Amino acid sequence: MPNTTSFLILNGRFETPDDPIPYTLQRQDEATINDYNLIAKQHFSKAKTCYVIPRPSRALRSQPGPPTDHNPVVLHFSLSSKSGNQAPSATVVLPELPTRTQFHSSKLKDPVMRKKI
Repeated sequence: MPNTTSFLILNGRFETPDDPIPYTLQRQDEATINDYNLIAKQHFSKAKTCYVIPRPSRALRSQPGPPTDHNPVVLHFSLSSKSGNQAPSATVVLPELPTRTQFHSSKLKDPVMRKKI
């Protein structure tokens, strides 16, 4: 779907293989990435970072209010203001895209659960 719509998934583009897995959903025995950040390819150069803030304990999750099992995702963009006398560019030059590190759900590591998926 992202290729068809000319969008990119930002998750995994700024992590190195040595970084911990940026799970966006963590429960007692489950961890997965189910929150994705998408950006149109022509705007990718404005994306500076995309990372997940892991919270190891439910006690540390959003207080007050209902607890959540989702970790916050932080996006940093570099936005420039356009001056009124600049004409919009008709051509878009795409920068070389970093490869996306792919992470897998904790369920895929469990041989019993893997057979169910």
